[in-house]
Amino acid sequence: MAKLLEQDGQADLPKIETPHLAMLAHWSAGLIQAEWIRCEDDCRLLGMQLAVAENAAHGLRLRCEITAQYLATARQRAAAGPAPLELCGRLPAEADPTTHPDELIARRRRTALANAVRRAQDAHVETCTRLDEEMRRSALLRELLIRRERVARARALRVHQHFQLRRAVYLGRLVRRHANRALLNLLLELSTPDLPPWVRDEPAGDAEAAR
Repeated sequence: MAKLLEQDGQADLPKIETPHLAMLAHWSAGLIQAEWIRCEDDCRLLGMQLAVAENAAHGLRLRCEITAQYLATARQRAAAGPAPLELCGRLPAEADPTTHPDELIARRRRTALANAVRRAQDAHVETCTRLDEEMRRSALLRELLIRRERVARARALRVHQHFQLRRAVYLGRLVRRHANRALLNLLLELSTPDLPPWVRDEPAGDAEAAR
């Protein structure tokens, strides 16, 4: 048939596209674009949440280092025991040595040092716990970002595959009903929506996981 067209001078005829194929291609491209817009919106929100979590983790990491220093200092002071000035110095309520002997004052000072260690340890543990929570939250948000992009890509590919299936069914019926099937195949323009790079190019992580 192609030779006959060349002999007739019709080999340069422009290819045609049916309105139904154009409609299917436009519909598919629109769904893929809408999926990308939804993915961008979701990823933007997740990115903002991730930035907040990472900033919080950074501040807690610095605070954790500070509380660790306070704890080390408190433990050193408790191990050394009350200083002589602390034992000699009395509060107004401790001025009477008959009601507040030296042993009681020393015990109070040691208790105060132990309480300081406990408070420093509680502050350090609380800060480290909050840091762990923010780090887990950051890791979860990063994973959600990756998953959201994978979901968008899978949905877009599903739309494209559905379009190809509908196009194949339509073309099969069209060619079977046409009087000149060879000529129709030569002239028919197969309209396929172009897949954007974010759908067409498989992420490196997904490619390695599939192996």
